[in-house]
Amino acid sequence: MSDGILYFDHEKIELTIFSRGATGKVVWEKARKDASIDFAEITQKLSDTDELILMGESKLNLEFRRWLLEHNRRIARKLIAMLPGRKLTSDLIDAYRIKYFESASTH
Repeated sequence: MSDGILYFDHEKIELTIFSRGATGKVVWEKARKDASIDFAEITQKLSDTDELILMGESKLNLEFRRWLLEHNRRIARKLIAMLPGRKLTSDLIDAYRIKYFESASTH
């Protein structure tokens, strides 16, 4: 069982995966702000997740969600929240992990 937070901004895309107490991270750096994003490559990394949160720049979140609905509904069904843009920090990741993933497993 694993859960993830996918963070979009204009410079990078960052995926944090939580799996049985371990945390992993994948980062895609963008060469330019207007560089295209390979949603198919990102989606491959999400295949083992059970639940997913999208964070960061709202326009990119919506664009990715629309892409998922059109190309991979199985992953789209895993989305549990889309959160507005904030600077991603380890404290924020921990807070969202506890709020969205750990509290759900204790009920």
